[in-house]
Amino acid sequence: MSTQPGTYNLDAYRGATFPFQFTFQDGDEQPVDLSAYTKVRYNFFSSGRQDNPEVSISPSVSGGVVSGKLTGEQTRDFYNKVVYYQGRFTRADGEDDFLMDGRLIVSNVPGSAKESDAVVTVLGESGKVTVVGIVSVAEAIAAKVEAEAARDETIAAADQALIDIGNAKDSAITDINAARDAGLQAISDAESSGVTAINNARDSAINEINGLVQQAQDARDKANEWAQNPEDDPVEPGEFSALHWSAKSEAHAGDAETAKTGAETAQTGAQTAR
Repeated sequence: MSTQPGTYNLDAYRGATFPFQFTFQDGDEQPVDLSAYTKVRYNFFSSGRQDNPEVSISPSVSGGVVSGKLTGEQTRDFYNKVVYYQGRFTRADGEDDFLMDGRLIVSNVPGSAKESDAVVTVLGESGKVTVVGIVSVAEAIAAKVEAEAARDETIAAADQALIDIGNAKDSAITDINAARDAGLQAISDAESSGVTAINNARDSAINEINGLVQQAQDARDKANEWAQNPEDDPVEPGEFSALHWSAKSEAHAGDAETAKTGAETAQTGAQTAR
């Protein structure tokens, strides 16, 4: 009996990994044994390229369950294209049964992808394969979207942490440089203050020595004045040098000698007159 493929459209999100799983049952809802098929392929192709698919996936087959996935790169490549797929099951005699087909619709809106799990009834009415009873994987897709959002949030937090670390490093370097500059300035100020203090002490000592020297010179000059100032040239008001008094003494001595001589002459004259 020939079979007519069951049509089931797939909805994926651009750039996201798209897993799919189909459970094959018979009309009594019993699992179909697919082990008789030697090869299972799901071919994805653009319109008019059925014999030259862009992507051919060999899904895993376990009992009556077929599982596979499209990668994020593949869903990205299929965006904005009219894409179809076929489920090709090859028998031992080399003939193929096309049990499934449909369209792959790739959206650019997060969370818009629909469920990718389905129950497939093989050989239903009039030998038609039917796809019924979608098994929800919306929670998985929502979890994926949430995980991606959490990933983005983690990346943003990591980036912010790097920025904060960079800012803290820059602030620490600024503080270290400021402390270094302050320390160097303090050392410079201390050196300058010390040099200033030394210079002041030196200048004070020199001034004091010069003052003592000047006092000694003044005392020497005053002593010379007291010893040698000319006659009638006072050293201090009303006070005269030793030289002045020596001259005065000599003058008085000459006057006395002259008076003595005059007296003696007068005495001799008197005696003669007698």
